[in-house]
Amino acid sequence: MSVQNKKYLIRYYQAQLYKSGKPVRLSQLMNKIISGDTALPVRALIDQSSDFQVRGLHATDGGRTYCGCFVRFRNEIPVTGTRTSLEEKPVVLDDGHEILEKNYFVLFAGDNYDVLVYQPTMEGGTVGGLARYFSAIAGDTMMVSFNEILTEESLESLMKGGNVKYIDFKVAKPKAKRWKPDPEDTWTQHAIDFMNETGATSFQARVQTQSPTKGLLSDVLGPVSRLLESCQTKKLKVKLSSVVDPIDLFAERIKDKIDVVVTDGRPEASDVYKAIWASKIKMESRLVAYLGANDETLDNA
Repeated sequence: MSVQNKKYLIRYYQAQLYKSGKPVRLSQLMNKIISGDTALPVRALIDQSSDFQVRGLHATDGGRTYCGCFVRFRNEIPVTGTRTSLEEKPVVLDDGHEILEKNYFVLFAGDNYDVLVYQPTMEGGTVGGLARYFSAIAGDTMMVSFNEILTEESLESLMKGGNVKYIDFKVAKPKAKRWKPDPEDTWTQHAIDFMNETGATSFQARVQTQSPTKGLLSDVLGPVSRLLESCQTKKLKVKLSSVVDPIDLFAERIKDKIDVVVTDGRPEASDVYKAIWASKIKMESRLVAYLGANDETLDNA
């Protein structure tokens, strides 16, 4: 038996559910799922090549905390090997079994807001995929969104307003051949396509306007939000006409690393949830500073 400590990255999001365009609480949907009023599908198709499923969804803390796991089914069979030999052996799966890539998440239901903490992985599902999954479950008139939570300083700069003059971003080529991009993250996909065509390992670009009075179209904030969610984004800065220095969104989003005991390469779900809970307590003041500012987010900056 192999036991070791492993660090996992977690990111914080403001969780929102809209019904016919009006905001309601996502925690209400979670309650309906847990009670059986709204059913989780056995498998739900998120994009053209991967199936996803939410597993182990349950409530704790008197219904103020919801824990679960977002699973991506993989039909590619990995291989094993040693560092002292070039011999490789495929992993043998039972009939009907597939490889599961797991992303753990916890939804904290506050008095006036819901916060999602998500553990991203290279080959698992994205937080955007989780939002689409719950949107599909909620029904045609409802939509789920998870918005990056920024530091108080970056939020204040964004709330000053002004035109977006330029966006600087850098995307790294995925190390994993089986990496699955978010289908809505077209900027990352275009960058990776260009790297594949040229043999490059990173792609850096600036989207800019030279107009003295106008800024970039507001539609660019959608791709910026998805760049924030991507594990491949290594740089992301937005320059507003109202501030002197560009806002470093990649550096200023609220995130943390948790330590979890891993046995034989697998963590216990309960240990991940406990570590996320401890991180949330540590981040409480930063979350309140952001969420108390009229619930402003990048989507409406």
